Amino acid sequence: MIGLALSGEILPAAAGAASLGALLSEARALGIEPRHARRFLASVLNVSEIEVLRRTDEEVDVEVCSVARRGWARLCAGEPLSRLVLRRDFYRDSFVLHAGCFDPRPDSETLVEVVQARCEFEPVESSQAGLAPMTSPPVSVEARCANRANKEWRVLDLGCGTGCLGLSLRHLSEHAWISLVDNDVAALSCARANIEALGIEALGSTSLDFKSLGFKSFDLKNRVALFGGSWWEAWHVQWCSSSRLEQFSAPFDIIVSNPPYVRRGELNTLPLAVRAHDPRGALDGGEDGLDALRVILAGAPRHQRWGGLLAVEHGHDQGASVRRLFVQNGYESIITTRDLSGHERVTSGFLGGTP
Repeated sequence: MIGLALSGEILPAAAGAASLGALLSEARALGIEPRHARRFLASVLNVSEIEVLRRTDEEVDVEVCSVARRGWARLCAGEPLSRLVLRRDFYRDSFVLHAGCFDPRPDSETLVEVVQARCEFEPVESSQAGLAPMTSPPVSVEARCANRANKEWRVLDLGCGTGCLGLSLRHLSEHAWISLVDNDVAALSCARANIEALGIEALGSTSLDFKSLGFKSFDLKNRVALFGGSWWEAWHVQWCSSSRLEQFSAPFDIIVSNPPYVRRGELNTLPLAVRAHDPRGALDGGEDGLDALRVILAGAPRHQRWGGLLAVEHGHDQGASVRRLFVQNGYESIITTRDLSGHERVTSGFLGGTP
């Protein structure tokens, strides 16, 4: 019987239908994490993982078994589960993930948490001596949360990809205005899908011209806007000259970005799950990994209100260089925060100092 070929090894494949329990056992024998196998079968059957466990004795048809075994082959070959289920859990939501779009990682949630904390004026521990953590003003937690929730934040997510950063920051306040910018067609399509999946009904045409990239999609009710273009080139005055779009224009209270920051010479050393499935344009940061970060830091002061917060993700060994860029471009109260693995990952600061 023909089996699944993985890394030159022929894996036996069961013929015909099988129970869900048998499929899970096959996955376990192949070294696939049980939670990944359950999540994949739940996606295939469009049920919850709990339902999969409840129905382990249930036999499924040959087609489902075939899909499951192809999934086991892809997982064994190093493909991320998110690429199979076409979703990525991030912060408080589950985001749609399209092929050709950068797959956000859990470490990027650090950026969302940093923004949440610094906008509440909570102290955030610095990872470098000499950079004092931001001190909290003498105001109650209740007052801080109320002030944040009632504020009309203008938020800009540069190089938005799936939109997970900017859309996660809508939790800052029901009055937040979110602008998402990217120059990649797949990313813009994915971000739009997530806007819709999260219950945000876009205004205007449902068929956008992604080829031109010079488009705008606005949802004024839910306060989210999509812009096509490269970094600050996407932001032209005429696009936001209408008073109807005023809240989507500079100056922004918060600017965030997870730009490409991998050194070009290190791209081939990345884990297979990254280099084989994430778009190179979302990874390649130039010779020293700082090309996009320089552009972002240089342009941010012209698009941000005085006292506004800028937060960017970067490589684990780029913290010192990024902090220098913050200082050179007029930012103060600069801190670098470590990710879940203890690496320097997010640097943030306020333009001209804390508000």
